[in-house]
Amino acid sequence: GRGPSATIRVILLLLSPLPAAPLAGRLHARNRHVAGYDIERLARSFPSLREHVIPASGPRARATIDFSRPGAVGALNAALIAVDY
Repeated sequence: GRGPSATIRVILLLLSPLPAAPLAGRLHARNRHVAGYDIERLARSFPSLREHVIPASGPRARATIDFSRPGAVGALNAALIAVDY
């Protein structure tokens, strides 16, 4: 054959994941976290976040968490609420 039919190509296109927009593109311009989360500051003020922090790995890198881990995301959300709001 000559490859998938037009219908199959459309279905595959519709099922393809969209590339994730950068954080700045998904947040309101006045959101205090539009430049990213200050994980180190939050962890200093919210001890239960500390166990989830992945240290910065280069001179321009920033500390982060593994956003695929629900416990880490939950700790970040709790820290954001407790520290910033």
